[in-house]
Amino acid sequence: MNERRQLEIEVITPLSVGAGTSNDWIRGADYIIKGGKVYIIDLTKIVALGIGVDTLSPLLAKTDEKGICELIDDKLEQVSDYVFDLPAVSTNPIKSFLRNQLHDKPIIAGSSLKGAIRSILFNYFRTEERDCGSVLGNMKDNTDFMRFIQVGDAEMEKTSLVNSRLFNLWKERDRDIWHSGWKHSNYFTSREYEPMGFNTLYECVLPGMKGVGNIRLLNDAFLRLVSDSIIGPKIKYAKDKKELLASGIEKLFGIINDATWDYLQKEKEFFESYLEAERTNEIIDGIDFLLSQIPCKGDNSYCVLKMSAGSGFHSITGDWQYDDYTRTGFKTKFVNNNPIKIPNYKSRKIVEYKGKLQLMGFVKLQ
Repeated sequence: MNERRQLEIEVITPLSVGAGTSNDWIRGADYIIKGGKVYIIDLTKIVALGIGVDTLSPLLAKTDEKGICELIDDKLEQVSDYVFDLPAVSTNPIKSFLRNQLHDKPIIAGSSLKGAIRSILFNYFRTEERDCGSVLGNMKDNTDFMRFIQVGDAEMEKTSLVNSRLFNLWKERDRDIWHSGWKHSNYFTSREYEPMGFNTLYECVLPGMKGVGNIRLLNDAFLRLVSDSIIGPKIKYAKDKKELLASGIEKLFGIINDATWDYLQKEKEFFESYLEAERTNEIIDGIDFLLSQIPCKGDNSYCVLKMSAGSGFHSITGDWQYDDYTRTGFKTKFVNNNPIKIPNYKSRKIVEYKGKLQLMGFVKLQ
């Protein structure tokens, strides 16, 4: 039988579901900073004040924030779509959150949830395959398994801006010894933590906020496909996939919980191996908190999932390549025409929320 369930989504750590690079907010063009606030301005509202496009366009082209402020005068809030508290100044564009075009509400896209689930299921089903399509199928030959797991969007109430920094590994000059630190530029990392400098602001849904979507497992449709004399033989791991769909959403939640537990344990070991960077212990404490949110083995009434911005290489690829994140091998990079070896996957996106550093993008599904 098919199964359909209302899905409550609760944010555990700051979550950013990006609207795409083309929708990032640029200072002096899309937003203005004034009095500790970030104003996301609306050009149509500015024009509606009677300010001509010919007057406004040169200022936008030069990202002349001061000139735009003088032009708008005291009507900044009136011409803004959103106003946020400023957590830190950054020279990078602000990463905006995906919104429902009809209601202009932030949404956790079902496709984003499904993408995170897809990565986990790839590792769950695979034996030796390295390509996701070879395990989960594809749309081209009608074997895509994810067609039978449908996840709807969840509308959220509001967003805030959260500051992020890059936790990074750096090497001692002329010595093959690696340390942890905070990245301050393309070529400089140090142990000292500063909120600004090579930082990025994300529009996020904050911890504790909830939204409602839905999830469907289309067991009947998959059984029909498996029984098809032409397509059925092409479906890899058909027995395991039938078992998952027949067992229901609790089975899926259990698979997700096991994957999240394994991932967090390896992340904790990674940070415990590189404690030199200031405030690393806060990140480890945050990981312990996330581990405590995963239900006990056998209780699959809900699951904890990592998704969207800040997911990193290991989560995005299904976390099958390394049993130890401190042993990921090296790649060669050229600096001033000199080859140097650097560890693979040595950076982590870390956000600060309520004065604590933590991993981003964890949600609870139930």
